[in-house]
Amino acid sequence: MIFPSGSAAVRVLSGLAIALLVAWAVVSFYPVLYLLVTSFRTDADILNRPFAMDGPFVLDNYRKVIAGSRTSMSVLSCVRRAIVISDSTAS
Repeated sequence: MIFPSGSAAVRVLSGLAIALLVAWAVVSFYPVLYLLVTSFRTDADILNRPFAMDGPFVLDNYRKVIAGSRTSMSVLSCVRRAIVISDSTAS
């Protein structure tokens, strides 16, 4: 062993390792949190205040994805097509 167990150097290195792991976890988790929170905000709110994490929270974005809009297909339609294509190519 380089340092005897229980020494001040071991405690300092352990504390430093924990601090680095916590910092890494925060840096790694923030983009996921940002994406989740942003998915519940309106387009105008995202453009006006891109880094805000407060409301109003709406479900319109998810309604657009599930039901589709004038410019895009619905997710259910895409899933149905993918199943049909994969079933036809597997046969």
